[in-house]
Amino acid sequence: MHLRWLCSILSAGLMTSLEGSSSRAETLDLIIRAFIPSKHATDPNYIFNISENGRSVSVLKSPSPFDFVICYLTDQRGFSTDRDASSRITSKASISLFEGPARLTAGTGETGTTHAVKCSNGVAVCTDKAGIDNLKWGPLSEPGSAVRLLIDGAGANPCIALAAVVPSIQYKGEFRIDTSAGKLTFDGHVSQFPSIEAFVIYDKGQPLVLFQEPAIGTAMNIGSMRPIKKEVALPIFDGVWKSTDASGRFMLHIKGDDYTLTETSVGRSLTRRGTFTRSTSGLTLSRDNDLEALQVLGFSPEIVSQIQTRSPQPSTLTLKRSGTGLTASWAGIVVIKDMKGRFQELKQPGQGPVKSYLFAKARS
Repeated sequence: MHLRWLCSILSAGLMTSLEGSSSRAETLDLIIRAFIPSKHATDPNYIFNISENGRSVSVLKSPSPFDFVICYLTDQRGFSTDRDASSRITSKASISLFEGPARLTAGTGETGTTHAVKCSNGVAVCTDKAGIDNLKWGPLSEPGSAVRLLIDGAGANPCIALAAVVPSIQYKGEFRIDTSAGKLTFDGHVSQFPSIEAFVIYDKGQPLVLFQEPAIGTAMNIGSMRPIKKEVALPIFDGVWKSTDASGRFMLHIKGDDYTLTETSVGRSLTRRGTFTRSTSGLTLSRDNDLEALQVLGFSPEIVSQIQTRSPQPSTLTLKRSGTGLTASWAGIVVIKDMKGRFQELKQPGQGPVKSYLFAKARS
């Protein structure tokens, strides 16, 4: 018995063990910031180059009508996912997920150094930083399977004495994390000028761009706001997962929206690959009830024939994150037999009982 069990595991090509409930929390880092680009997307003459201390730098003229000989250095870049890229204002937050209630473990605001120079020769006339008092996170709330976090950020030009002349750069809105569907949404408003970008880093992985909005108009448009609503899929389901039922029926390899499902029944295995559909219910995959699947499930040839004449619909598995694991609902076909074990009735997926499964992270 033990030898048969070991051989079945080895034949699947993967030795696994399940991670215990002591798995660490997973971290989501949010970064939103505004920066002056080195090139204007629609007006190539608005941002231009001058020489400053022997180097060529991109600048734009002061938006203040009182500073007609003054220029401001841009952030000398385009869109970037470098956490430390130069920006006018930056807000960063870290959220702890899947270890009890979601927690805001860090929420900071940063401002970049503003450089005002003479347009004619690049000589510095002001070097300063704006304050960070108006870069605010929170509160964080967790209604149901959603985690919500507000951001309200603003920063003024510290080299312009009359703040009323040039308004503050702003971004404000709500980040919403849907832990059922694995999606992050931003819904809010940002200044038309300058460029605004936001990206996320899930569990120390690669940055995922949420949005990159180029500057609209000129610095005179700083006070005008534009609506932004964007979303990105989060890799909260990525990994190798094994169902915790006694037979270990399902093994799942998940990467983004792609999956490999291995289903074991009565000593046989069936492997299928496909793409999930995402919804507020979670991630859902379909597995056809074709001849191969029916044979793996152990139905006799007579019953297989009866099922096939009734056009069996695909079975579905819907997954949700729950703590450090997954909860799943399996809607499969149900075959009803008479007292002699002969075929009597077929219930299509969803017509019969839905089975619940738990999945734990497997490690190689």
